[in-house]
Amino acid sequence: MRFHVNENCRSHKKLLLTLVGKIPVLDYLSFNAKYNATYTWDRGAQISEEIDLGNSVNNQGQLSFDGRFNFEQLYNKSKYLQKMRLEIHPMSAR
Repeated sequence: MRFHVNENCRSHKKLLLTLVGKIPVLDYLSFNAKYNATYTWDRGAQISEEIDLGNSVNNQGQLSFDGRFNFEQLYNKSKYLQKMRLEIHPMSAR
């Protein structure tokens, strides 16, 4: 009887994309996108010529998005809102 050692392959990938507002009108916005992927392959044992326990494959993926607003930058784009902000919080003048 001949036994084989199990072999396996594992792979993990991460991708992160960050978009920050480069356009002056939209510079108060920022976005993040994340993707994680995992791949696993395990070779099953072959006990004899007739008996093969087979292989195992597993895939997993996760995708997430995140958006952010900087309201202080947004309010500073409007003279009216900037004036109101300074009246309410006079110490926050920059």
